[in-house]
Amino acid sequence: MSALLQTGAIVERGTNASYTIVQKISEGTQGEVYAVNDPRVAIKWYKPEYLPHDPLLRERLETAIERRSPTPDFLWPFALVSARGHDSFGYAMPFMEPRFRSFAEIMRRTVEPSARVLATVGLNLATNLLQLHVMRGLCYRDISLGNVFFDPDTAEVRIADNDNVDVEGRSGGLSGTLGFMPPEVVRGEAAPTRSSDLFALAVLLFMMFMINHPLKGKKEAELSLDQNDPAGWIRLTGLHPVFVFDPANDSNRPIPGVHEAALNFWPIYPAFLRRIFIRAFTDGLHDPDARISENEWKKTMVRLRDAVFSCQRCTAENHYDPDVAGSANQPQPCWHCRERLAPPPCLHLRDNGAIVVLSGDTQLYPHHLADSRYDFSKPWAAVLHSPPALKNLSADTWTSRAEDGQLVPIPPGEAMPLHTACKVNFGRVAGEIRV
Repeated sequence: MSALLQTGAIVERGTNASYTIVQKISEGTQGEVYAVNDPRVAIKWYKPEYLPHDPLLRERLETAIERRSPTPDFLWPFALVSARGHDSFGYAMPFMEPRFRSFAEIMRRTVEPSARVLATVGLNLATNLLQLHVMRGLCYRDISLGNVFFDPDTAEVRIADNDNVDVEGRSGGLSGTLGFMPPEVVRGEAAPTRSSDLFALAVLLFMMFMINHPLKGKKEAELSLDQNDPAGWIRLTGLHPVFVFDPANDSNRPIPGVHEAALNFWPIYPAFLRRIFIRAFTDGLHDPDARISENEWKKTMVRLRDAVFSCQRCTAENHYDPDVAGSANQPQPCWHCRERLAPPPCLHLRDNGAIVVLSGDTQLYPHHLADSRYDFSKPWAAVLHSPPALKNLSADTWTSRAEDGQLVPIPPGEAMPLHTACKVNFGRVAGEIRV
């Protein structure tokens, strides 16, 4: 595989710094990515033939470098680089560790993260895009499977190809990737904005959970969609878009045997997740102002994360669904073995109405007990197994009130049993444990 830059070549960063090319890592339409002698740094180098097609590229990169990375999760350009004897240029960015995997691997089912990891990945994506949009006044323009990566163990994310990022509302540059662009951008009626980023985020999340594109159902066959034919994607996503689970329009339902993943995964998730996807791809399909905000996605992903528990029979991960679990006529079954799920103990928090399943390896964090930002670095409480209990890992003394009215202090380091229902004051917020 030939490379634009040979091993040992020198790329210069300004007049006082340089990097030595070690090896080629990857190649795309725009250019090639290289490892250099600094293990913290990677170089993206543009193909000379690409540059005439993107006249605003250097300006975008200079803007990105000036405004700096919104968070450490972006593989953000921090310097332009050049090389003697070459009529192209590139930029330096943070090196992505091998532990990060492509979202495309989720679609191929070669990586299958846990349910809690998937929800946390969704939370991290929404958090990063919020910082890009609000703190930097930028839009990404090209969210797709190929430029977002995640660690299947830690749920950390990395966002690549940030040379696509531009100032909100500026014309020119990339419009996005077909399949992730909203209808108005596909039809050429609008330029990419924060709103089109939100549409692409909804598509990415739907594909991550349902392993299917939200607009690929019966119409995929009717419109003769060819993966390599842009005209087919334009018809499907720009001219005739219909959500596969639109409750008011069944013309694009998933086809059994073709879109099996969508049919299997859609009923697995709790109703609150299905409802937000329905809004995203009905109201939000045609109305840019109706798209789901980053903050609403964040709250939904945290709620989904808090709903995970395992089947007592087959250990498959399930999600506690308040719409089903409380119904005596429709008990919640395990999606895998179909056994009726024993209702897990749950913490109902009064201040924000959150429900947290207290089973397995559940941990509580500051946003549960102090109404603060999402921070998973240090738990404030953890579920113990033998006997079932909730251990206080915070700095506050809790107070529990049993059904008989007795008050029991739970100081830091102590645990309260989970075999009886009780009300708990966690020091900053109050809640009720229901067993």
